[in-house]
Amino acid sequence: MTRRLLLIYFAIWLSDQKSNSDDDLLIELTKLDSISHALTLVRSLPMDVQLAKTQVLEKTAEP
Repeated sequence: MTRRLLLIYFAIWLSDQKSNSDDDLLIELTKLDSISHALTLVRSLPMDVQLAKTQVLEKTAEP
């Protein structure tokens, strides 16, 4: 049985940020062949807690 991992990060909120180190890391993780888990990414979650929660719950409900 393959284990599933849910990896998330929040959207950039400072106007001078060019990238998000969390997102950069998640992108690199998806490139690895040695990960034995199924990765699910939820990228650029809004800073609004309720909206973020809704998006994460929707993603976890997907098969």
